[in-house]
Amino acid sequence: MSELDISEITSHLLISSFPRAEHTEQIRSMWIKLILSMHLRRPDKTLGLPPVTLLWMPVIDSPIAPIPLFIFQRGVRAALPVIDEGGKVLVHCMAGIHRSVAMACCILITKGTHRRMPWIWSSASER
Repeated sequence: MSELDISEITSHLLISSFPRAEHTEQIRSMWIKLILSMHLRRPDKTLGLPPVTLLWMPVIDSPIAPIPLFIFQRGVRAALPVIDEGGKVLVHCMAGIHRSVAMACCILITKGTHRRMPWIWSSASER
């Protein structure tokens, strides 16, 4: 079994590529409470078994098909309460470098983190 490459953007916000069923225990061991899935393919349902919640938001990865605003709103609305309660959120797409980073940036902007911790932007842009 290969480990999922997960990048910690903050102590409560993480980004990865597409997780498979074999990554379930790794995700659980990291105390992740919410997975925001931004891929057309539905992730394995074992990833979303309690205590983890899986929110699948199918989007197309193409420069001519921008991510709809309601997808960002849905993800941010789901992530903020988890983060505010001290939980961890994992955002993923296929490679963990486009859609997931865009969603993570929306979450950080909404929380105002970009003002308090400017170094986070370099961490997100490295992905």
